[in-house]
Amino acid sequence: FIQWGFSHIFPACTICAHVTRSGQRPLKFALDVAMSEDLGFDVDLAKTTPADRQAMANAIKLYKNELREVVGQGDLYRLESPYNGPRACLNYVSPDRAKAVLFVYQLKAGEAAATKPRGLDPQRHYVVREVNLAEGAQSQMAAAGQTMDGATLLRDGLVPSCKKQFDSAIIELADETGK
Repeated sequence: FIQWGFSHIFPACTICAHVTRSGQRPLKFALDVAMSEDLGFDVDLAKTTPADRQAMANAIKLYKNELREVVGQGDLYRLESPYNGPRACLNYVSPDRAKAVLFVYQLKAGEAAATKPRGLDPQRHYVVREVNLAEGAQSQMAAAGQTMDGATLLRDGLVPSCKKQFDSAIIELADETGK
């Protein structure tokens, strides 16, 4: 909720979003939310498990290598407000519209429903890839691994497999040509 509000005034590259272990949120949810802004950590590593440290290291690598530029420099589209329903959705699109990152956060239990990204180039073809999955996990999203044209994504959206409270997904949409 805080990040949603701040993003109306400040760009993502100026909002420090720290992963913390306060509350009952799973680590994956905390990581996914923090990666939608300028990723940071407020965690006592001595109190974490090796699996948690590996998940954090993987998230840092993903953020630095694949997400940071789009999140920090891309155009933000607010798709579903956390104040109006059981989930929050937003996406960022690179200035050349070759890459987008869609964030979905299930705040209360609800049905998995389509979310329609905005700002994509209708003429481009995008490879759909869910990222920041648990070690060895496969995406449960039907469109994962598919190449879809921007017009279809804009019209029909994607259905992330988020149903339970604190389910989350980060979906990367990258031009199939790699441009």
